[in-house]
Amino acid sequence: RQNIGIVSQEVLLFAGTIKENLLLGKPKASDAEINSALGQAGILDHINTLPEGINTSIGNFGSGLSGGQKQRLAIARIYLKDPKILIFDEDRSAWDSETEEQIQIEWQGVLKGRTAIVIAHRLSSVLLCDKAYIMDRGKIIQSGEPNDLMADSGAFSHLFAIKEAEAVV
Repeated sequence: RQNIGIVSQEVLLFAGTIKENLLLGKPKASDAEINSALGQAGILDHINTLPEGINTSIGNFGSGLSGGQKQRLAIARIYLKDPKILIFDEDRSAWDSETEEQIQIEWQGVLKGRTAIVIAHRLSSVLLCDKAYIMDRGKIIQSGEPNDLMADSGAFSHLFAIKEAEAVV
């Protein structure tokens, strides 16, 4: 478990402070490390506007926080933990495109030298990967480098052509 970090669509946060929730990733982290992780996750400015900053209490499941804020707290937890294996399961589902662009650059650095499993329907998430797999009914039907798969007329390019069309509508 020490070597694995997970950021999912449904973030698990506990009643307590923001700091206490982040310390699950690294129990002995300093406030400076926490603030750095929050900055990398793109949520430090918001946390600093809260009445007690990182010591602000949040309810079970992070009540009072938006879905994107919860996911960014989970990402900050990952930065603190610094695991060798990362699992991202629809972790950007609650982000707007502006937030995604802001964090995308940071992630390229985080992914270097690590194994990452990215479960995603957003092309921008998949393009961060060295290799992509398309599954249908539990079977891999196409695999390769994302840019090569986009140039192909297979399931990968078809899937993202549909997603892009839906985004325009």
